[in-house]
Amino acid sequence: MITRDKITEISGTDKVILLLGYTGTGRSTFINAIGEGDRASVNKSPGCMRPCTKKIASFRLTPLGSNEPPVVLVDTPGFGNDTDFVTFATIHDWLLTHTSIETVSIFWFCQIGSNRRTNSEGETWKSFKSACGEEAMKASVTVVTTGWGGPGGTRHAEREQQLKTEFLTGCTFERLPIDTDSTFSASACRIIDNAVPGSRLLIQKEFIDEGKPLDETTHGQHEERRKPPPPSKGIMSGIRKAFEFLGRKS
Repeated sequence: MITRDKITEISGTDKVILLLGYTGTGRSTFINAIGEGDRASVNKSPGCMRPCTKKIASFRLTPLGSNEPPVVLVDTPGFGNDTDFVTFATIHDWLLTHTSIETVSIFWFCQIGSNRRTNSEGETWKSFKSACGEEAMKASVTVVTTGWGGPGGTRHAEREQQLKTEFLTGCTFERLPIDTDSTFSASACRIIDNAVPGSRLLIQKEFIDEGKPLDETTHGQHEERRKPPPPSKGIMSGIRKAFEFLGRKS
């Protein structure tokens, strides 16, 4: 039996796994499928893309009667819905307040049947890679593809291959069945057991170990390049004149 407790402090003996991914990909459902105890918030509305996880929440899984160290699953706010910058900043703050964590593993959740194939998705993954670094992408990241077992098996397999070869190369991949499947809980436990050992993320090395300001880290510089340029003074002046003209006309 495994107990599941919501916690605020993480010990040096815990194996820490960050759960990341877009809103609605099943991170909170994954947590609730393992053991018994405190529950992560889950949106019950089918197809709703409004995030349930607003703040980072940590859950310690303790196997009773076992010498295995506890596993801490860290539920994070979802990406998407124009929240990428806020989500990354929230994770940065969390890492900064948990400097005793030497290494982390990451589960990146991806809904295999999703039609979300936008430029925004690709940019999110580029930002993710800039935070992890090439070494940690291989040593820390497991891509958990969710929604297997429903219709569209061939299309799903093609989507998985695209993720492996075009977007999230070098990562370990695991499949998770639809959450109504009787094997969901067993699959979730298997994925945790098979998790890659984890390593120190590039953002941890630069931000915490080397003491670089966030905007000077590899990830910070990448995010700065992603920001849309502010409107020029000429554009703003033109907008003001247009409103003044409309005001006189009325």
